[in-house]
Amino acid sequence: GEMFKQALELDPMSSVMRVNMGNYLRHIGQLEEAEATVREVIRLDPGFASAYGALARIARNRGLYDQELRWQAKLVELDPGQISGWARLMWTYMTLGETAPFDGIRQRVEAIDDQNPALGWVDGYRTMYADQPAAALEHLDWIYQKLGADPFMYRFKGYMYNHMRNFERARTAWEISDPEFFDRARWREGIEDKAEQGCRVADILIRTGDEETGLALLQEALDYLENELPRYIEHADRWGIEDCYLASGQYDRAMDAIEKRVEHGHGFGWFFMRKEPQFEPLWGTPRFEAVWQQIQDDLVGQRERAATITAELGL
Repeated sequence: GEMFKQALELDPMSSVMRVNMGNYLRHIGQLEEAEATVREVIRLDPGFASAYGALARIARNRGLYDQELRWQAKLVELDPGQISGWARLMWTYMTLGETAPFDGIRQRVEAIDDQNPALGWVDGYRTMYADQPAAALEHLDWIYQKLGADPFMYRFKGYMYNHMRNFERARTAWEISDPEFFDRARWREGIEDKAEQGCRVADILIRTGDEETGLALLQEALDYLENELPRYIEHADRWGIEDCYLASGQYDRAMDAIEKRVEHGHGFGWFFMRKEPQFEPLWGTPRFEAVWQQIQDDLVGQRERAATITAELGL
């Protein structure tokens, strides 16, 4: 935070630095301050496309996916050649539970650059969402041909293998994407950066025979999420602590965390709760099904409000 403040003192009118400051404030959970910062950028520099992308991410963190769509649409209106802007729309529509625009988004990305790795991500996301993990893995292999061993690609591969209940291959993928969780001396480094992924790796370690190591990693990640992270940021419940509770068999506490996330508008990625095996013990339980229905009911209104934007995008 201090770095951004010092940079703004040197160049107080910099739209780039102000948006970066907004992104930082969002990251630490100061969502109202983040939005005010970014809106001031737009007031002074209304054609700065990245500011609208920042507003979209803030809206996402508040569970306002129709507003996320609105701001993401403004970004591609101002910068129609920004391929990543179109690709991010896929995530927005996935979160809205709206699949009809998928083909249109893919066509836009392909028209911009049919060899761009973003096209593979679009295909990977849509097949993952359609419960076709094997097809998603094929698209990831296409990305590999373009980028080589991109770490995030292997994390996504791990998600797909986990979805397929192929835990050994999930472990192999995550050894590439998140090597710090396979080296006890680096656990703290990884936990401070992505504690919830540490809990997923711990779950895989337990499932693949390294129970003692997995439980130790799980406890360290859980301690950080419960006792340290809330001191530094607001809305720490965004960080997926339910993954830790699920891996440790604390299903009531996992439901407490899920209910809190949804109550605070942090239900993004809700669809993974019906795909990932760690959630299976919750399926069919009254509390889980009630939260699931609450999410679906809220999305009905959001999809209705998003329909006009979808029409304007020509999707």
